[in-house]
Amino acid sequence: MEKPDNIEEKFRKSFSDYKADPPDRVWEELKNDLHPAPRAEGFWIRIADFTKLSPRWVNTTVAIVMASFILFLSFLYFVTRDHHTIRGHAYGGESRLYGGTAILFKVEDKAVPLDSIDHYRTVTIDNNGYFQFPRVETGRYLIRILPNASSEAAEKFQPSWFDQHTNPHESDLIIISSDDVNADVHLTQNSGIRK
Repeated sequence: MEKPDNIEEKFRKSFSDYKADPPDRVWEELKNDLHPAPRAEGFWIRIADFTKLSPRWVNTTVAIVMASFILFLSFLYFVTRDHHTIRGHAYGGESRLYGGTAILFKVEDKAVPLDSIDHYRTVTIDNNGYFQFPRVETGRYLIRILPNASSEAAEKFQPSWFDQHTNPHESDLIIISSDDVNADVHLTQNSGIRK
């Protein structure tokens, strides 16, 4: 059997001199005062209660947020630390190439002849002759520049490898180790044979 509250016991003693028990409404009012009904909690009430957190909960929340932020920065560092950018300009003679395509190849060979060359990425050369390969892994690379087929440069210059070579085996290797690379490529004059 449930033990009565001390307050209820005091009220019972106070009313003990009466010949009859107090009306039921008195006990209902006392019951509501002693045991209030739980209030309905909506979304905004829960938000308001969250702002009244104890210092312990506030410290825990701040620690979790800071740890998450540090983990996010660590993730960014490890994802991008071995990635670099190869950028440069393509030239047809003394003028910058007006549009075209730059192709990056990854080289697995350690010596010539180069027979393990894999396509890595292709980018468009803008109207100022500028190209850029972002997020390139460390390694050894070749670049080939192709002028737009309908351009005036395509009539005068051949597609060329870095820098001013028509053969990939003679091309200068671009080695990515710890820094970004600037590589300007000059196209080879067309001798009547298009490669």
